[in-house]
Amino acid sequence: MTDRILIIGELGSEVQAFADALAQDYTLSLAPTVLDAGKRLQKESCAAIVFDAPEGGAPTADILRTLQQVAPGTPILVTSKGQDPRMIVEAVQAGASDFVTRPFAPEKLRLSVRRLLETRSL
Repeated sequence: MTDRILIIGELGSEVQAFADALAQDYTLSLAPTVLDAGKRLQKESCAAIVFDAPEGGAPTADILRTLQQVAPGTPILVTSKGQDPRMIVEAVQAGASDFVTRPFAPEKLRLSVRRLLETRSL
């Protein structure tokens, strides 16, 4: 059985690209909002979460804390179009296991997720 990865983000070309990059190696669950993700996490466990942080949305740190409460111990990879160093630092301080700025090559996402899962299993 393959690991399940939850991808949180508005379903569009970027989230579809995430799914395309990960689909051959993992079972995927897609949630367009954090609320939908919370409902999904109550029903199924995931090996990792990929959260596409929206620009101008709720503070990423608050969302990460909420996800950690719902899925404690689950590594979270944050992606964002912005490269604001403060946002990256805040995300990592709030519990993000990794942060990848868009755009990125599909292999970068696969490698980051693989690293999250390897670290989790240690």
